[in-house]
Amino acid sequence: MMCTLVFSVVALAVFIAQGQVLWIPGLIVGAGSIIGVQLSVRFAINAKQKTLKWILLAMAMLVCVAALLK
Repeated sequence: MMCTLVFSVVALAVFIAQGQVLWIPGLIVGAGSIIGVQLSVRFAINAKQKTLKWILLAMAMLVCVAALLK
């Protein structure tokens, strides 16, 4: 995790220096990620293991179908 943080901070600094940061979309995506993680963790803690397995299977199948159609 620390490695990801270091690379992200360096990359952000480079993009800021080049004037290539789209701040509004970036902040919206960041806020959405934070909210999504909070909701997902709460759901994962409260859901049954069998439910999580079915959700994982469904998501994997959707990704496979999307990859085949692309």
